[in-house]
Amino acid sequence: MNHRTDNPADIDSARLDWRDGHPLSSVFGDVYYSRDDGLAEACHVFLDGNRLATRWRALDRDTFTIVETGFGTGLNFFAAARLWLDTAKPGQQLHYVSVEKYPLSRSDLLRAHQAWPELDFLSRQLVDAYPPLVPGFHRRWLFDDRICLTLIFADAIEGLADLCTSDNPAFLHHRNPRADAWFLDGFAPAKNPELWTPELFNTMARLSDTSTTLATFTVARTVRDGLAGAGFTVSKAPGFGRKRDMLVGSFTNPAVSPPGHARLTRGYEIPWHLPPEPASEKRAVIIGAGIAGCSTAAALHRRGWRVTLVDRHATVAGEASGNPQGILYPRLSTQDLALSVFGRQALCHALGVYPDLWRHEGAGAPCGVLVLPENDRDLAQFSEIAERYRAAPELVRAIDGNSLADTCGIALKHTRGLFFPNLGWVSPAVICARLATGIEYRQVNVADIEYDQKTRIWSLIDPEGEPIAEAPTVVLAMGHGTGALAQTSHLPLRRIRGQITAIGATEASCGLRTVICGAGYLAPATGGFHTLGATYDINDDDESVRTSDHQRNLDTLADTDPALPALFGSHSEPDGRTAFRCTTPDYLPVAGPAPDAEAFDDLYGELRQNARTNVARPGPTLPGLWVNCGHGSRGLTYAPLASELIAGQMNGEPCPLPLGLIRALHPARFLLRDLKRNRR
Repeated sequence: MNHRTDNPADIDSARLDWRDGHPLSSVFGDVYYSRDDGLAEACHVFLDGNRLATRWRALDRDTFTIVETGFGTGLNFFAAARLWLDTAKPGQQLHYVSVEKYPLSRSDLLRAHQAWPELDFLSRQLVDAYPPLVPGFHRRWLFDDRICLTLIFADAIEGLADLCTSDNPAFLHHRNPRADAWFLDGFAPAKNPELWTPELFNTMARLSDTSTTLATFTVARTVRDGLAGAGFTVSKAPGFGRKRDMLVGSFTNPAVSPPGHARLTRGYEIPWHLPPEPASEKRAVIIGAGIAGCSTAAALHRRGWRVTLVDRHATVAGEASGNPQGILYPRLSTQDLALSVFGRQALCHALGVYPDLWRHEGAGAPCGVLVLPENDRDLAQFSEIAERYRAAPELVRAIDGNSLADTCGIALKHTRGLFFPNLGWVSPAVICARLATGIEYRQVNVADIEYDQKTRIWSLIDPEGEPIAEAPTVVLAMGHGTGALAQTSHLPLRRIRGQITAIGATEASCGLRTVICGAGYLAPATGGFHTLGATYDINDDDESVRTSDHQRNLDTLADTDPALPALFGSHSEPDGRTAFRCTTPDYLPVAGPAPDAEAFDDLYGELRQNARTNVARPGPTLPGLWVNCGHGSRGLTYAPLASELIAGQMNGEPCPLPLGLIRALHPARFLLRDLKRNRR
């Protein structure tokens, strides 16, 4: 199930010419905004053109979604954000989704923003949170969680198609997120004809309903005809400044059924992965208070959900998330398989999550992570990885020679490595506690869950058979314990024993400034100790801390770099901790709605005889039951993005991942695999 994705790591950043402080695209030979007054132009065309001030003052629901083609300098975003912050009611959230094929670098953004000092507050938040120039979806919560920005660095047509829930021709309109307003702001049709095509307009129709409006600066006939052909009603309106006309419109004809994006519908999958309807009541119980459970709780809490977090331990992070130090462990690849692409997206997402958490005392440090090669193959790939991510030095860059010692603070035998300057280590317990702030916590031992069809409520049952909590929505974040419940016993979860070692710091070891990863890992000292490890043992249920495993960790330290053991000399007796990770056969986490396994087998039984059978029916799910587990040793990196995915699906929002990765993480993927292999 670890399919290749259509998401290459290479990205072309915007190539700019600057004229009197204003950027001009050297690729398209077009301006990003009016030189007369770009901000006034954005307000006139996109805010007034979509009647946003009036609509937002009367808004009687929690969210509003803008979808934009062409993020550019972010000027339209600034205009919308300023109006939203001034207009929206407390608790309402703006989703701003923008697709950009040629994103500006952070330095170019800063330079462009100098033209609008009145937007400095908005600019600082955007620039600080701006993701590295890596293809894919990048989500950032800004302005005290009042605005959710999702930047999609991709071709506009394919990026928008990836917002849809299915590429199956029978389900092109089924449960897609809906744009309330469109900002069509690509370069002019004469300059960039590849954007303004029927494929774009048809994909827009899939993401619209009869309350959707649009605005654009262009009145080109091809644009008017294309929008009308996709079901939009458009008309000319007075343009800005010296431009006589602009275009406004609304989606009025959902009966028009566009064919969708032809390149994506070839080889489409049956709709086994479609999300359920959004929750009607924002109340949930989350079972498991490790990093997956606490991240899910935080994601729902910021959306106004009433959340109860339950766990058998007295405090959060009682299991694998209780280690004294955890590493934001990077693993980039030269191939774009689902595992490597999700890992890359999770790393980029983590860069937007942990800086705020690191501000709290004891939470860890963004000290950087230096990855050393484990073998000659790794060494050969480092140059290719560095080249693939050349546009994102804030994510990763290659270093060699004396730069290794200058970066990490100690002399190493290795002469080349990959450095991730904005990653580091965290205290998982402190992080989990911060994520769970303001959320009800209960220490209970959950032995079973039961669903009442009449009340549509899940009950949590203790070992004595007594109900101990209830909610219409339940999230299972119990690690390998998730597989012990009847509803999710079909998940092929693996229990992996891991032992870490804590060793006393020395004068020499205190020079270490960064995390070092390779065959194992070594974190900088905290509280007089370094954490290193960790063992990885399948089919080993021993909960004790073993002296032999401490020696294994010390041996792995030498394999990471032969110079590292000398830092500790004749070290004192090591301490340590044993915990159990939960992983899956494909090493991807399980994140999404829990399938009804019995109904799934019945519905898709034809796949046993013919794996290519097109069963045009959505996969059945258990109402209100969700799963977030299987993160293995990457929980600190994976869990925040997986939790954002689940929370977004529960709320019917635009998702933070493309369709291919949603499928790759879906809890039903193993059922589908086994049916196609005739193993069920």
